[in-house]
Amino acid sequence: MSLYQKVKAVERLFARLARESQEFQVQTSLSCLPGCGKCCAYPNVQATPLEFLPLAYQWFLSGEAEGRLAQFTDEDSICTNFLPFGPLGQGSCGTYAKRGLICRLFGYSASNDKHGIPHLSACKPIKEQTPEQIITVANFVANGGKIPLATNYYRVLASIDPILGGEPMPINKAIKEAILTVLTYYSYRSHPHRPSNAA
Repeated sequence: MSLYQKVKAVERLFARLARESQEFQVQTSLSCLPGCGKCCAYPNVQATPLEFLPLAYQWFLSGEAEGRLAQFTDEDSICTNFLPFGPLGQGSCGTYAKRGLICRLFGYSASNDKHGIPHLSACKPIKEQTPEQIITVANFVANGGKIPLATNYYRVLASIDPILGGEPMPINKAIKEAILTVLTYYSYRSHPHRPSNAA
């Protein structure tokens, strides 16, 4: 599978998750708190390089990849793409459309416990500020309501590329590795034509 094919496969996975997450949100009314970015302000977020391959590829096409690579100095810090404003915990993602799988799953997915029962992966602010809604959503999931399962999405991701989509690492290291993967791949290949939907 070529690098471009991997990028497209990851994007198809993200599109599937977007549809499933949208359906889940419509049925439960669960949503992030306005202006909250506390999950992005957490310094130990783990991710895989593969989930940031579409972002790295976009940066390569736009000629930004090498410049972006130079921004990564502390791999254990808060995500480089996070744009904080105001009090800590508020802000937004500077690359929202190309954010990683972990960013797409958190708050809108479930993980199975040791008995195979799915449990909502909700953040602390939502649990504290909307406890009634959390109970409603928990009941929805317990009664068989459809919710994205994180393990299923990571299994599909790893099947695209077991090395790049395998072991999680600090998010900045994952983004850096994605950029290096794209730059290395095209260091001895001709520059790809810009796909019409890659802008």
